[in-house]
Amino acid sequence: MNRVKLTKQAQNIMNQVFESDLAIVSHGPKSIYCLSLYVELTGERVSFYDSSGDHEFEIANEIFNCAYIKDGTIKIDDENIPDNEYGDITINLYKFTKIAATN
Repeated sequence: MNRVKLTKQAQNIMNQVFESDLAIVSHGPKSIYCLSLYVELTGERVSFYDSSGDHEFEIANEIFNCAYIKDGTIKIDDENIPDNEYGDITINLYKFTKIAATN
């Protein structure tokens, strides 16, 4: 099997995913909240896991290569997703900041 490498743009997007604290991946009715600790990049796909490890969302490298950033959101248009009935994939990234608890 021929492995598809990520493009420079897709690598840049993945770096931003890894630098974030939380990624919310949405595709139609399915959404997954994923700490960056639970993102895995293999030679074939990008996998997002929730903290329980029970739910995952996988995006093949050839599809992730079509990702772009618009208005601060990572998007993959529906026409780039085979056998797609749910439309675009969106990924929103978040950074946590420490706040002081008060009485």
